Amino acid sequence: MEAKGNKEDTCVCFVRIFKDLHEHLGDKEAKNFIDLPWGSTTPDEEAQNHLNKLRDEQVPSTLSHNRIYKNELEWTESGVDPINNSNHKTYLENFCNQFYQIITELIDKGAKEQEESVVKKDPLLEEILQHLTFTRSHCESFHGREEILSEISGYIQQALKGSSNLQPLVIYGESGCGKTSVLAKSAFVFANSLLQKSNRGALVIRFLGTTADSSTIHKVLRNICQQLSRLYEQDIGLIPNDHDELVSYFHKLLSLANDQKPLVLFLDSLDQLSPSNNAHKLNWLPRTLPNHVAILVSTLPKEYNCLDTLKSMLSKDSKFIQVLPLTLEASREVLDSWLKSANRTITTDQREKVMEAFSHCSLPLYLKLIFGEVLRWKSYTPIESIKLEPTIPGMIHSLFERIEKQHGKTLVSHALGFITISKNGLGEAELEDLISLDDEILQDVFQYWLPPVRRLPPLLWTRIRNELGTYLTERETDGNLAVYWYHRQFIQTAKERYLMNSGTSNK
Repeated sequence: MEAKGNKEDTCVCFVRIFKDLHEHLGDKEAKNFIDLPWGSTTPDEEAQNHLNKLRDEQVPSTLSHNRIYKNELEWTESGVDPINNSNHKTYLENFCNQFYQIITELIDKGAKEQEESVVKKDPLLEEILQHLTFTRSHCESFHGREEILSEISGYIQQALKGSSNLQPLVIYGESGCGKTSVLAKSAFVFANSLLQKSNRGALVIRFLGTTADSSTIHKVLRNICQQLSRLYEQDIGLIPNDHDELVSYFHKLLSLANDQKPLVLFLDSLDQLSPSNNAHKLNWLPRTLPNHVAILVSTLPKEYNCLDTLKSMLSKDSKFIQVLPLTLEASREVLDSWLKSANRTITTDQREKVMEAFSHCSLPLYLKLIFGEVLRWKSYTPIESIKLEPTIPGMIHSLFERIEKQHGKTLVSHALGFITISKNGLGEAELEDLISLDDEILQDVFQYWLPPVRRLPPLLWTRIRNELGTYLTERETDGNLAVYWYHRQFIQTAKERYLMNSGTSNK
């Protein structure tokens, strides 16, 4: 591999030569220091030529002599023998010290250069990238919803054309229906169809509640104002701190959108906002949008009465789109697509079992929970042993129960209970400390052996987290990454299972 940059700063070569090795090729240890064909005392000529060319020609032509360190030793029957040969002992001591000093210097120099060359961290850019990454992850397994996507596309096209008196478009539906994925896919389609082709337009997207700067309306508006200021070349220093002034300034920045750079703003899960600054009264959201501006928001139907508030503040001409459960046929298509992506098949009886479950509930979250079970089946799994709960909470309980059986009920119930009871999630280190200080967990895990250090191995929690996959998410809290539930239904089910019934299952 070709080293980047100045080779003198990144490469070093150590050469050791046994002066009389060729005179002792019959020794038992010789084969460990020179290429000898099996059972032969004659060196492999081709291999020896390549080695000599590398050592004597190629390396010296690339590195200066002060980056090549040579040592010549007398051969012994044991090869390198620091115990019985004082010269060999001195050689090893010098080599270790020299290697440590040189490599340390190279690492320190490289780290200093990297520190000097790395652009200063930009919190706004990091926030934008987090939401873009979130967008992409929710598009990977997206299927169907063509009618909704078409409606959203038509609304955005109206804004791009400069239609006046547009109002925010509202997407709503019950938990697990796929609102977030619909918004993510719409943003992805907009970015690919318009931004990449013509570079015409500005996209701002926030999945509320997934990061520290998207959890309170004041931080959300301030963060969006910073992005809009950069997009429309305004002085970021003019953004006010007072909340009422901030709302007014946000509206002012929206009016900067124009025919050459229209603006599309996605705000997912209004209900995930903190109640501070009367966020759920939605006074900060403009009723009528400036020309060339589209705003798309989503919410649960009943949480914090966000949907009723939107209906009362917007006119009858505004667009409300309900995300309904998938049809049975669409559910079948999703199942087939996921099976194909996972390179899996299921038997006819197993398929009938799955489709029967889908007839009870066809919300995307339910389909995902079912598919997680499907991936565990074998072709010979008895159909009578397969039990699929007909509701999302039931399937979540089944998932928790399986993980408890696999990794220990005490450990799982306490660890997930700690996450659920936390305000904004727990950092990995915090959680490991908590479960390592839990005597009940320690007594259960170490009941058959006594460890040298009475602390839970981190691998135990890692296995549990891997089982839960994307149902747990990392969000930024107070500048640190914290683990918390992504879906509200997981929060509710975990509270019921681990906080209200002392860890007992209550389906």
